Amino acid sequence: MGFSPFFFGANKNMLNKRADKLELLRIAEAVALEKSIDKELIISSMETGIAKAAKSKFGQENEIKVSINRDNGDIELFRKLIIAENPENANTEIKLEDAINLNELNKDKSIGDEVL
Repeated sequence: MGFSPFFFGANKNMLNKRADKLELLRIAEAVALEKSIDKELIISSMETGIAKAAKSKFGQENEIKVSINRDNGDIELFRKLIIAENPENANTEIKLEDAINLNELNKDKSIGDEVL
């Protein structure tokens, strides 16, 4: 009798990642209830903490934006850049052509606009 590797951990990491994301939201809710603090404030603080950790890993000169999905716990990290005609700092500026190559949605942007 053979058992699928699914039951013995082959896909365990995928299941754990999903559970971890939802656990993050459960923790935020539990802390909010226990301390009588708004859940949104807890999640915003988590986003700020993750952004600080990302800055320490990727460099303090980078402007990092973090978004935690309030429904499923997905965490997205972005580097915020300003579109410049002649970028002087690659950590904070990007050429318009490069921004468009990065994401087609940036084709409507112009010099001085922010992109993630």
